[in-house]
Amino acid sequence: ISLFLRFGEWLLPRVTITIPLESLLPLGFRFHPTNEELVNHYLKHKFNGRIKSEAEVIPENDVCKCEPWNLPGKSLIRSNDPEWFFFAPKDRKYANEHRSNRATEKGY
Repeated sequence: ISLFLRFGEWLLPRVTITIPLESLLPLGFRFHPTNEELVNHYLKHKFNGRIKSEAEVIPENDVCKCEPWNLPGKSLIRSNDPEWFFFAPKDRKYANEHRSNRATEKGY
């Protein structure tokens, strides 16, 4: 372990430990938020910048650039539930129109 001295303080190098989110929950618990919880907690806090990156359970992902069969692997919570949650940027079909682009490259 390397130690660094800066301004009279000993600093340790930054270490990142990855722990699967599902291992933090007791057996039998699932991430299954209601629509109200999704909007009033996760979406509102994301919009206001109050979700810390280390506490995120809903990742950012441009779902229109992913085919549906690739989405389960991009979810931070691994489960057999056929439901995954992502924050996705709004993509315009054409730059000067209000229509959203909601199709993947393969048309899904």
